[in-house]
Amino acid sequence: MMRLLFILFLSLLTFSSFGQCQWDRFKKATDDTTPEGRELTDAINENPDLIDQWEELDNLDVEDALKNDAEFLKNVNKWDESGAKFSRNVDGNLELTDVNGSKIAEIKNGKILPEKYGYGTPIGEPKNGYQLVDDAGELKMKRTPDVSGYDADDLKKLTEHPDAHVLERHGHDVTDEALIKRANTGTAPDGNNPGFKPPYASKFESPDQVKKALNNTGPGTAAFKNAPINNGTKIVYHTLTNGATYGKGVPKDGSSFLQSTKVRAVYREITPGNFQLLTMFPDF
Repeated sequence: MMRLLFILFLSLLTFSSFGQCQWDRFKKATDDTTPEGRELTDAINENPDLIDQWEELDNLDVEDALKNDAEFLKNVNKWDESGAKFSRNVDGNLELTDVNGSKIAEIKNGKILPEKYGYGTPIGEPKNGYQLVDDAGELKMKRTPDVSGYDADDLKKLTEHPDAHVLERHGHDVTDEALIKRANTGTAPDGNNPGFKPPYASKFESPDQVKKALNNTGPGTAAFKNAPINNGTKIVYHTLTNGATYGKGVPKDGSSFLQSTKVRAVYREITPGNFQLLTMFPDF
C-alpha cells in the first residue's frame, strides 16, 4: 500500500496541470505493486519535486524506461537546479542544454551522448558512464567508467600510468552511440580527439574480457616477452582461438559493428624493465 504522504501528493495532483491521460500514465508509473513503481514512489516520497521532473519528461514524450527511472529523475532534478533543461532537437532526440541554450548532451537510444566534455564539480550521479559537472561555470559531461567489475589489483594495472585510458575509451560500459561517434568524428568517449579518425572504434564486451586481456598481454606473458621494445614502448597482441571474442568495434566512418577476437595492448617503460599499461582495446 502506498504511504500516506504519497497518497496526499496524488490527491494534490488531481488539482494540478495533469490532464486525464497524463494522470493515468503517472498512476501506472507509480504502481507500487511493481519494483519499478515502488522505487519511483519511494523517491517521490523523499523528494516531491521529482513529480515536476516526471511531468517535464512526460510532456516531451520521453520513453517510460527513462521518465519512470527514479535514479534518472533524481539527476534531472539536480540538472534542473543547475540550469540545464531538456528539449527535443530537430532529429527528435532528447537534448540537454544550459541556460544559454548551448548543447551539453543528447539522449540517443536511451543513452547519454555528450557534446561538451570536461572535468569539474559533480552535479547529480553518474548515468550511462557520464556525469554532469560544473567546469568553471560551464556545464559539461565527464566520462565516469563503471569499475564495479574490477578488484584493486585490476584497477592498479588499468590506471597506474598517468595517461592510461583503457576504461575511459574502451570499457564495457561505453555506449554504441559513443563508438559510432568516434568512428565518424574521431572524438573518443572521454572527449579526446587527436585530429583524426581511428581505423576502428572499439570496446570490450565485459570486465571479464578486460581482465582476460590483461592476463594474456601483461608482463611475464609469452605475448609480452615476444613483443619488441621501440622507443620505450611495447605493443603486445593476443588473439583468442577458442571462439570467444574480446569485444566489438565500428570501422572508420561506419555504423555497423564487427566482433573482435584480437586485442592490442600498449605498454610504456617507466623505468628500466618496469612497464605500465597505457591503453588496451579490441583490435582488427
